[in-house]
Amino acid sequence: MIHQSSQKVRGVIGRLLREGGNSGCLTLKIIMDLIDQGLDLSFAFVLRRLIDSTITDAPETFVSRALLLAALIVLQIPAAAAARYSGGRYMALAMRGMRIRSGRKMTELPLAYLNTHHSGDLLSRVTNDLGQLTQFLETRFTQIIKTLVSGVACLVVMLCWSWEVTLVTFFSVPVFMALTAWAGRPIEGLTSAQNEELGHVSAAIQDAVGGAAEIKTYGLYDKIAKVHDEAVDIAVQRGVDIARANARVEFANLLTVLVPVTLICAVGVWMVLIDRITMGTLLAIILISNDVRMPMQMWHEFVSWWRSAAGAARRIFELWDEPAERSDGEDLAIDGDAPLVSFRNVRFSYRQTDADGETAERTVFRDLSVDIRRGERVAVVGSSGIGKSTFIHLIAGFYEPDGGTVFFGGHETGRWNPEAMRRHMALVQQDTYLFPGTLRENIACGAGGSAQEADIVRAASQACIHDFIVGLPRGYDTSAGERGVRLSGGQRQRVAIARALLKDAPLLLLDEPTSSLDMKTEQEIQHELRDLMRGRTSVIIAHRLSTVRDADRILVLNEGRIVEEGSHDRLMTLGGVYAELVARQALLEGGDADDAP
Repeated sequence: MIHQSSQKVRGVIGRLLREGGNSGCLTLKIIMDLIDQGLDLSFAFVLRRLIDSTITDAPETFVSRALLLAALIVLQIPAAAAARYSGGRYMALAMRGMRIRSGRKMTELPLAYLNTHHSGDLLSRVTNDLGQLTQFLETRFTQIIKTLVSGVACLVVMLCWSWEVTLVTFFSVPVFMALTAWAGRPIEGLTSAQNEELGHVSAAIQDAVGGAAEIKTYGLYDKIAKVHDEAVDIAVQRGVDIARANARVEFANLLTVLVPVTLICAVGVWMVLIDRITMGTLLAIILISNDVRMPMQMWHEFVSWWRSAAGAARRIFELWDEPAERSDGEDLAIDGDAPLVSFRNVRFSYRQTDADGETAERTVFRDLSVDIRRGERVAVVGSSGIGKSTFIHLIAGFYEPDGGTVFFGGHETGRWNPEAMRRHMALVQQDTYLFPGTLRENIACGAGGSAQEADIVRAASQACIHDFIVGLPRGYDTSAGERGVRLSGGQRQRVAIARALLKDAPLLLLDEPTSSLDMKTEQEIQHELRDLMRGRTSVIIAHRLSTVRDADRILVLNEGRIVEEGSHDRLMTLGGVYAELVARQALLEGGDADDAP
């Protein structure tokens, strides 16, 4: 079991070094470290001769050997500087590559994955875990190599000078190394668990910031604080467990240090007294024995560093290895004779794995079939959680159906290149996201990030947001703030609608596009949207059923299927699910079902 665990750790670290790239800088760093250590060993050789020549009254060699010692010291300066520079360059380039890869991976992950993983945990991976890897690659990895190689080299020299002193001094090394390895074995798992809990802490803080208004309004402070504090307590407990494991390792480390030091002094002096070694040899052995002891003294730290880096790297690799949204497929032409969107016997379920590894499944669609014709305005309604947004996400290719087929433009969505297919779509979601740039830049996103000023103004006017923007001190150059926090919910939604209008796509996907607007503004935008949707295909999801009464067709979802479809008047005449939804909403809004849309 220990052997298999060590293999896994080596495999993770090996991949980390391969993924880091820039092997030339790493090689140069290791070479310069070894040269620096070689100069240290040469210093011991010269010092041994210098002391022996002094004791044996050979002063003619003292000056030359003293000058040689000085030269060795001078040579160590550029060697150490080169090692530091190459190591820093390697770390900087390696972390640049890993941070870029991690950032790009976040944009490549499927929406289904992002919806089932808390953003706080993902953020922790690209901050806390990458931070640990930065520290490991910057100094610790090469320090481990340098220390181990130096220890072996100095051990060989000591054996040549006095194998008796060396063997008696370090016979216990294997026992202490094995003891240290055993004591440090839990550290990797504990570090990984601690990082996961820190991710939960970040997630809780993110929830506290993002949901501050809800927390204050609904008195959720104690609930959020409990989640945060429990995550902190678990993380602290993991830290205590790590400290306990390090304490066990430290005990083994003290034995590794104290026993050899005591023996080397006792045995070495005895060997000098019986003329088996010279005093210079003994002093040189004492000098380089520190390099032999160092791997044993720091073995627990090496194990801790190695396992901690492996734990952090494993979490990063889990992110990297997560399948990205597919990028294959073709840029197909839309078949003008086929429905723009078709569902054929589509089945879809959400699956989520809890902390105990149990997978729960919730079925959303069962055998769903429908055609949406070109130029048709289709509304999708149903009770909360019935799958209305999922319907749009399947059209956009954010989710893949579990069974059946979704067609766009007469072709299976699986044949399309997702990016090419989405060029024909514009999306406005209920939870509007604005980027931390200017309002002009946010609207221009609808045209891929660049658009003519006149087009931006026209889209903003159609979304009833132009007058508000030009009334701001900086106009369209006003910053939206992080996630658009400087705007009200309705203003953010109008900017998102302007963004979608600017794209001028043949298919509009509107997921609760007016949910945050007041009635007056909603009516104004509905008027603009009606003009805009004329002649193009639209799929509309709306909480307020008043926004869908003018749709060409209304699809009513219930229990995973379309149970009713038709115009508003026809569905009201049927007196079925749709009529019940209208009556229920009218009751909640204090109106009369007979006057409902």
